[in-house]
Amino acid sequence: MARTREHRKAKHRKGILSRKRLIFGFFAGVLIFSLVFVYIVFFSPNTRSTTNDTVPKAAVIVDQLIDTYPNATFFNTASSILGGEGFSVEYFKGEEVNVTFYENLPTHGFGLIILRVHSTENATFFTAELNETTKYQEYLEMLYADQLRIVAYKETDQDRYFGITPAFVQQRMKGTFSNSIIIVMGCDGLRSGTTMAPAFINRGAKVYISWSGSVLANHTDYATTQLLRYLIQEKLSIWNAVNKTRTTVGPDPQFQSILLYYPTTEGNFVIPSIRDGVTKNLNQVIASLFTEQRKSRRLQ
Repeated sequence: MARTREHRKAKHRKGILSRKRLIFGFFAGVLIFSLVFVYIVFFSPNTRSTTNDTVPKAAVIVDQLIDTYPNATFFNTASSILGGEGFSVEYFKGEEVNVTFYENLPTHGFGLIILRVHSTENATFFTAELNETTKYQEYLEMLYADQLRIVAYKETDQDRYFGITPAFVQQRMKGTFSNSIIIVMGCDGLRSGTTMAPAFINRGAKVYISWSGSVLANHTDYATTQLLRYLIQEKLSIWNAVNKTRTTVGPDPQFQSILLYYPTTEGNFVIPSIRDGVTKNLNQVIASLFTEQRKSRRLQ
């Protein structure tokens, strides 16, 4: 009889201990899950890292063309595509696109840079900064070093602007790009013989996408929108996205230029989204929690 009572008491104590372990395990699991979730969303290397396999989830649209070829639809559509996949989007337009802006561009940590800018046959990118006497004197050293050039939309135009050259990217820009994807929407960005693409890559960009020759504004707007859908929404590789864009929109109807990318060795790269990293980490956390729960049950 005494043994039976002792046995019942021992069993009761064991049951209480098991329930305490269960309760403790449950709350510990919830706490761990919450802490890890906060870490993933706000601090995870998958969302902030700048290693060779990742691209910062910050995009910028640089719209120097707005004064001559405004297109609010392009900006709204591109922003929607990027924002829908977790990218923050900044927008610089018109007079904001000056020499100083280009000089500091690498320091902002943009992972995707869309340059809706005029460019010349030798891939000099227009600023919106007029060539005025005081500015000319200020930039004289850069002009002599061929880091800046004086450019115009037409030879007969009175308005002349400062344009940046590959030497400006190589020698004057501050900082380095964070494995950035550079999309140059203007003419001749990848015309044979130009050196703008290597200049950006040497400054830390991962891939440079642009046109083989001259291109109409409405054609590059449409093509770039499609390219973003394939790169960001469909998560195609650089090679597949560029080739699918060529098939969808065709070459420029007037100049027959096509989209190209540089370097060709990065054709297999796929731009990851924030959600990919979060989903992957959450799956790992959930799997880990279930593993710990099974271990706890075995111990009971």
